[in-house]
Amino acid sequence: MKLQTRQDRLRMFLLGGCIGVLAFLCIFGFSSLDLSNVAFARGGYVEKDIQQHYAGWLFFRDSSWQFPLGVADNMNYSDGVSIAFTDSIPLFGVLFKLFSAWLPDPCQYFGWFSLWCYFMMGGYSILLLNLFIEKVLPCALGTVLFVCSPILVERTLHHTSLAAQFFVIYAIYCYFRSDQEKKLYIPWWNILILSIHPYFVPMTYAVTLALVIRYGQNTGRWLKGFGALAGSLAGTVAVGWLFGLFYTPSTGGSLLLYGYFNLNLNALWNPTSIGDTDPLGYTLWSRFLPVQNQVGGNYDAFAYLGLGVLLTLVIAVIWAIKEYKTTFRFILRHFALLVCMFLLCVFAVSNVVTANGATLFRIPLPQKIQELASIFRASGRMFWPTYYLLFLWAVVTLSRFRKKEWLPSLAIGVLCLVQLVDISPALIGRHTQMAQYQEQNPTALTSDFWTQAAGQYDHLFTLDTDKGDILHLALYAAENDMTTNDAFPARYDAANLMVSREETLNGLLDRIYDPDTLYYTTSEGLFLRIAHYMQDDAYCAKVGENQYVIAPGFEGEVTDAVEYSADYPITIEPLTDGQWDGGVLDEDDCTILLSNCYLVHQLIDDADAIMADGVVYPIVKVEEVKRHWLWVTLDIEDARILKDVVLEAAP
Repeated sequence: MKLQTRQDRLRMFLLGGCIGVLAFLCIFGFSSLDLSNVAFARGGYVEKDIQQHYAGWLFFRDSSWQFPLGVADNMNYSDGVSIAFTDSIPLFGVLFKLFSAWLPDPCQYFGWFSLWCYFMMGGYSILLLNLFIEKVLPCALGTVLFVCSPILVERTLHHTSLAAQFFVIYAIYCYFRSDQEKKLYIPWWNILILSIHPYFVPMTYAVTLALVIRYGQNTGRWLKGFGALAGSLAGTVAVGWLFGLFYTPSTGGSLLLYGYFNLNLNALWNPTSIGDTDPLGYTLWSRFLPVQNQVGGNYDAFAYLGLGVLLTLVIAVIWAIKEYKTTFRFILRHFALLVCMFLLCVFAVSNVVTANGATLFRIPLPQKIQELASIFRASGRMFWPTYYLLFLWAVVTLSRFRKKEWLPSLAIGVLCLVQLVDISPALIGRHTQMAQYQEQNPTALTSDFWTQAAGQYDHLFTLDTDKGDILHLALYAAENDMTTNDAFPARYDAANLMVSREETLNGLLDRIYDPDTLYYTTSEGLFLRIAHYMQDDAYCAKVGENQYVIAPGFEGEVTDAVEYSADYPITIEPLTDGQWDGGVLDEDDCTILLSNCYLVHQLIDDADAIMADGVVYPIVKVEEVKRHWLWVTLDIEDARILKDVVLEAAP
């Protein structure tokens, strides 16, 4: 029978929660529940994002308490930034920081957060199914689908905070319960969304808006419904403010805008997502269906339904056509919900419509609209409420086979079996990857310098950074009790960072520096300019590929670094953009880019030619462009042969 009492609902919720916990443990094992096990977080389980989450938590744990609660004052130094922008789950970060003195060091909470998400996912999924299915067994079997959904497993311990997809299920549950009982059940969990991840706000509030409209249609009590909606929104904003979501101006971050991370039209049957559990560089999600092509950032909009759900939806569509009168009544009854889902789907597809490996067309948007939409630039995620409604439709369709009492359970059981067998490559891959994960010094900072410098400095100041080592630098700073100005959070005050870097650079060129600060750059040209002035005050060296340090008062003897000196090897500046290919001008293939610095001028000012690997190349022209660069045109067919080659003045 359908549940009526609170005790019945609680028992069913706990059953679903246990199914969710069991699913989590079967897929990911127990290792992530060890608070002291940080190997998967440091090493970037599945992908590097969890390194960002972990680094944010480390900075926050060691920062002083302040208001707003989620702000860490030792990253984005000295302004600070909320750990909401490192996806470090502010709610859990604050809770764990309260008990930090009793926690191990190092420590991570991402496994326990994920376990909680699976428990809540199972609990609300089974309650949602029970609104349509009376028997416990088919509800429990259907819950297995939800807690093993590809989009949930894909995000778990990867984009960790995005595993809180129970927010979406809870909102859908409140919608259908409100409709069936003609009562107002606002999904009050919405209030906590901004303490987990802001992307759930448009998803759950779209469903909540439909709920309020449907409640008004059922009861005529429009003011009560919209008043509750306004109260929920106010609570959500207040929690976001409390945890620092509005603390830092969001002027920096990814340069990719709305329309890049969009939903490909093949997403429902395309069994690929980003990852590294197979040789092709993506996670394979189907044992039976072939991989489809994608464009740009479609991988982030991963929405594979699974073969079991896809086959069942074919049955569901046939049934809906056959029972067209019932279908039409359902559409009229839930028209507001369907419109909200349609709008979310349109936003997910975006103005750049892609199908397979092609961009079908692009709809130009006014700049203001583009900027506003880019707040949720990973637009493909907005499909998730529709995704789970399709799951619900599939399970409810099979529950209609009632000629025999056991048929719904059998049908849904077959659906689960087909689904799990189909997605088993990914489930096994994720389990194996977590079970075998071992810390192997997963860092790009391999020079002896980093070990010797640990503990010698209070601050790490980056004059620029490269995506390849930005998170490794953040982890290094956090684990060695240093502050960082680095731009590794998803949002930060880009204008302020640019100003502080320019001021610091000008100070270094005037030999004005902080002896407790380690300065870092990825630009050899910038390094050479600074090192010329700072060589008597600091250790100036190349300590890795595109890794250069200015270390005042450094104590140590590094054997694997190239120190700045008069005979420092000069090479082409490895710039690649729309104009340059690794420091070679695309326009003519014979112009190279060199740093406008003292050593380079020593090389070319009195020279008529440059020699590389014993071959002499006459200098045709030297141009000083701005204050940073020298464009040197050589008598050479293709200067790309000079990449990574030491340049010398010709004899």
